[in-house]
Amino acid sequence: MLPKQVLEEFQQDKLKLAYLHENVTFLFADICGFTSWAKGVDACEVVTMLQKLFAKFDKDSTKFGLYKLCTIGDAYVAVSEPVTAENQDTDPREGMWLVYEMAKAMIGNITE
Repeated sequence: MLPKQVLEEFQQDKLKLAYLHENVTFLFADICGFTSWAKGVDACEVVTMLQKLFAKFDKDSTKFGLYKLCTIGDAYVAVSEPVTAENQDTDPREGMWLVYEMAKAMIGNITE
């Protein structure tokens, strides 16, 4: 899932190496105790658990209009939509609240 501007530039082969955006909120989530838990569990069980959990996170990311940047091991990184010329009337705090709601949903997914 890419911001509209980035997707259009990619399709036109005009993608930049980096973009500067203000008023963006990042979500970094890491599973506490994951490494020690994973050492004592079969690798297939670890991968299956992460796949199921991250699939739920991906669904919520879409629901809240966030962009998933990456997963690294047990870490999940997402970002709110940047305020651009196309959506300059958007209150920058909206992204913060969406990330907050996503974080609450993640906790709910973990406790299931």
